[in-house]
Amino acid sequence: MMVVRALVLLAIVLLAAVVPTLSRGPRRAGAVLLAVLSLWWLSLDSAMEGGVLLTITPSHGIAVADVLTVAGLIAAIFAWRRSSPR
Repeated sequence: MMVVRALVLLAIVLLAAVVPTLSRGPRRAGAVLLAVLSLWWLSLDSAMEGGVLLTITPSHGIAVADVLTVAGLIAAIFAWRRSSPR
């Protein structure tokens, strides 16, 4: 399972770097894939969470690894918006 987590993390980082440089069609597909992988990361990151940044309830909070989901989604949104016809 750790290998799957590492591969998803690697894919998110690589897509975040590459997707903005693609042409319009592939950029949209890459943005969707980046968003899906980023959301999937929420279910995989429990072994690598790190410290809690914000406690919401005694048993729920936002951890360091959750920031990757937010960063991936922001990169996907920017890539999607850049691919929209103007």
